[in-house]
Amino acid sequence: MFAEEDSVSVRSPSPDGRVLAMTSWDTGNLVLRDVKTGSIRRLTHQPPGSRTYAGGFNVRFSPDGRQIVYVWASSRTDSEVRVIGADGTGDRLLYNNSLERSATPLDWSPDGTKILVSLGALDNTARQLATMSVANGSMQPIQISGGTQLGSAVFGADGNSIVFTVRKAKNLGGEIHRLTFGGADVILISSASNNDSVIGWSPDRRRLIFSSDRRGQSGIWAATVSEGGVEGEPQELVPDAQNWAPLGITRSGGLFYRHDADAVDVYTSVLDLDGGRMVSAPQRVMDRFVGSYAYPNWSEDGSRLLFGSSHDRRQPSLVIHDMRNGKNKELKFNFRNISRAQWVEHGRAVMALGETTDGVQGHFRINSSTGDANLFRSSKDLEADTEGVWSSDGKTHFNRFSDFRRGIFSLNVETGERRILYVPPPELDVATENLALSPDGRTLAFHARNDAAKSASLMLVPANGGEPRTLLTIHRPEAFIFGSFTWTPDSRQILAVRTRDNRVSEIWRVPADGSTPSKIDFPAMRIACLRLSPDGKTIAFMRPQWRSEMWMIQNFL
Repeated sequence: MFAEEDSVSVRSPSPDGRVLAMTSWDTGNLVLRDVKTGSIRRLTHQPPGSRTYAGGFNVRFSPDGRQIVYVWASSRTDSEVRVIGADGTGDRLLYNNSLERSATPLDWSPDGTKILVSLGALDNTARQLATMSVANGSMQPIQISGGTQLGSAVFGADGNSIVFTVRKAKNLGGEIHRLTFGGADVILISSASNNDSVIGWSPDRRRLIFSSDRRGQSGIWAATVSEGGVEGEPQELVPDAQNWAPLGITRSGGLFYRHDADAVDVYTSVLDLDGGRMVSAPQRVMDRFVGSYAYPNWSEDGSRLLFGSSHDRRQPSLVIHDMRNGKNKELKFNFRNISRAQWVEHGRAVMALGETTDGVQGHFRINSSTGDANLFRSSKDLEADTEGVWSSDGKTHFNRFSDFRRGIFSLNVETGERRILYVPPPELDVATENLALSPDGRTLAFHARNDAAKSASLMLVPANGGEPRTLLTIHRPEAFIFGSFTWTPDSRQILAVRTRDNRVSEIWRVPADGSTPSKIDFPAMRIACLRLSPDGKTIAFMRPQWRSEMWMIQNFL
């Protein structure tokens, strides 16, 4: 076992279990870590300090362990599927990704000639699968019945089929199918309501290893599979695998997995903005189910604080915390997820991002008294898949297009009129969800990045359209992370969170007239989703704390 640090992310184990492929976040390079000695060997060679948006993702070793397929992302808009030798030689391009059609490697065929990939699209259509030739990158789509919500997938035991997870409608779990390349679809694992999901194959490829909550909690199971289907009853291998993220099964039958213990909590604190100091230390809002609250937002009068809760992963909820008496009201939803909620209509309603059990994704209007939720716009219809920001009366919505190269828009909810407020030049990226509307409704703050210049800017544009202007620019290793901007009640200043190395944040007061910013004395911690109460003194924010451990379980088969 070893702890996964902020500086690295483990992607995949080698088939012999001797090394782990990892992303080193100082540069984004792929590296190999020797499991026994801990020594690190670099595979890709982007120089230190040159990291832009990303690096190496979705790493998969070939069956013989000699090659590695991976996605290399050089920016938010540019990525490639590449293959490299495990010795660092022979790095070559297989496929150029685009925002309209991107490929994510999932598995290698047993003979090492093909790669199973997931194809994604910007319009939020159902994910598709395809096989990609290792020799030349040519693609062969796999026809799966329309409307199927796909989960994890691997090649079948003989390489002439695929085995994949289907997410069932109405939150009734998942089942596992096998589809031959001749088109025959057979259900291998199914039940009334269990969440079953493919992990991989035993070394002899006779047993399918999958996760399931059929005992009431997540565990690891195995089913013997032949040409005719599953033989006998599935057998439980690991009874409790809660918060496990399986990474791969070795040839000797070892399972590598990541055990996640991430925690996100909502805090409040009181500031003296004129004095540039903290008055009261940050305190958690909730002391039960610690580590499962995120995305706070103040009501119009500052008396209530709204945030999401994930303490019950089967039933996401929103919490309304009354600042006057400390009481909480929980709104529960039979959704796959609901989050990033904002007050609208002067507190009568809430708008939140959500996904129904039937896979509909979009913005949902929620009655703040009853919790009744109705779809306002699907993400596809809105052409935006982030939460954006709402005017307090709920009549105007501001967001960026899913294809963020198209820019930022406002939408008149009553007339349906859409107005383009800002289209970024080619060198700028407006993809981070950092829109903040001034309390007087006149000005929209947004975040623009220039990866080539290693800079990020806080920018302003009139909410009714007009010329944008830059208010504050910072340079790496500083960055504006999620939810870095919040206005003061008089609409004359912005509190901006500047985060260094994605670890330590600072709060700065930035006058909207362009005069000199000033730092506020505040404890060193990671701060996201900063929100200032209408009282002009109390801040709410979420504090993400990421922690995970890497484990290998041996002889579990």
